[in-house]
Amino acid sequence: MLTATLSVSKQHLHCNDVVETLARMGVACSVTENTSLVKCNGTVVPETGCRIVVGDIQSKDELKDMWVVLQRAHQFTCAHASLSGDVSGCVFDVLGSSRCPG
Repeated sequence: MLTATLSVSKQHLHCNDVVETLARMGVACSVTENTSLVKCNGTVVPETGCRIVVGDIQSKDELKDMWVVLQRAHQFTCAHASLSGDVSGCVFDVLGSSRCPG
């Protein structure tokens, strides 16, 4: 069993909407609202973020399935993902295909 953290943010985001999406998916998790500061056209601007912590992910594929649904439902362009504290970074790098031989 793995612990996964997915951090999403964008202008005008409502974490309650993210909670509703996760509830419809049947994902047991903790969602915490935060404020992220991001660069936009050379200026740092605040945007609402949601930190989603799931304590019982069975595989990276399960996290990937959750991300795909959230991305489509909320038009996210990217996110930060962490899997059991071992791997952390852009969701596309963390959930991408393994480049390991064999």
